[in-house]
Amino acid sequence: MDNYVNKNNNSKRKLGIYIHIPFCVRKCYYCDFLSFGGCNDKFDSYVNSLVKEIKTEGSRYNDSYVVESVFIGGGTPSILKTVDIARILNVLKETFEIDNNAEISIECNPGTVIPGFFDKIKAAGVNRVSIGLQSALDDELKLIGRIHTYEDFLNTYQMAKEAGIVNINIDLIHSLPEQTKEKYLQTLNKVIELKPKHISAYSLIIEEGTPIADMKYSFPSENEDIEFYELTERILTEAGYNKYEISNFALEGYECKHNIKYWTLDEYLGFGLGSSSMMIMDGKRTRWHNITNLDKYIAGDYSHEDISVIEGREDMAEYMFLGLRMTEGISVDGFLRRYGKSIESIYGDIIAKHTDEGLLKTVDNRIMLTKRGVELSNYVMKDFL
Repeated sequence: MDNYVNKNNNSKRKLGIYIHIPFCVRKCYYCDFLSFGGCNDKFDSYVNSLVKEIKTEGSRYNDSYVVESVFIGGGTPSILKTVDIARILNVLKETFEIDNNAEISIECNPGTVIPGFFDKIKAAGVNRVSIGLQSALDDELKLIGRIHTYEDFLNTYQMAKEAGIVNINIDLIHSLPEQTKEKYLQTLNKVIELKPKHISAYSLIIEEGTPIADMKYSFPSENEDIEFYELTERILTEAGYNKYEISNFALEGYECKHNIKYWTLDEYLGFGLGSSSMMIMDGKRTRWHNITNLDKYIAGDYSHEDISVIEGREDMAEYMFLGLRMTEGISVDGFLRRYGKSIESIYGDIIAKHTDEGLLKTVDNRIMLTKRGVELSNYVMKDFL
């Protein structure tokens, strides 16, 4: 990160930046993200438009912020040429003040990474890599439409390690079709043998309109899904990982700084097709997302859609909903400082209800989910919305 400077201007606000790359080799069967399979002929024009957006739109904010994190997500960002990834990072460096300790992450999928890839993106500034494994069993990967094998993943992981990238996350999905706890345990054990710094483990969500929703698979039941979650927590905790968010586990000091911004309502700015932003505008949290039409974006249309100001009870609800995802929960004093009202005056009855049910607890003036509360988090959190 030698080419990123920190001017130590403490008056500047802290910012996270998200860069969306909406391209994949092929969409997975469960994916409902804004992404497109193929489209190789659009890569160059998309990067050209993205660079232009960063320069023009970013100039509105650069004087007031220091960037603490950058996350290049998708889609499959590793489908791009390394010179394009370097170009994106360079224009960020030219446009914004980026802290020299900034976390610079990129998502990579096995099957898209070639030798030398990680050396080049590390030289461009990347210091954290998130690899989408999902399962260590090839039959499960095939069922959900992944383009890679477990061997492909191992090769990708080894290349990242050999390039000197220390901070590596591995993405997993449980409750897959035809999956048993015994099969999922194989994946968990294979992953912890590699000792990555961070592991994200999510439950498969079947979204309408995705190919997997129409497939005649046998999926784990809701109770079995809870058992998968309990197995994840037990195995990863025993292996030394700290669960700092409902689905995220890290070795000490390797929690994802960028994602924490989302859960704690910090400011973030999105660039690229459909990317979301949340910024403080005129003292109020304001959210929007970029245009979602690929051809219009490539042509230079950077218009914002679904612009909304989040304030009052809506702001409080998001504070509670997202804050409870974090293992450390919500600060009672922090709520009072933020809103000028006690948390009991707004949510006292709801907190009391779920505390009596054994789903919430208060420790050191912080309200958090219990172990059972995590398993029933959707039930708890809907009461705050």
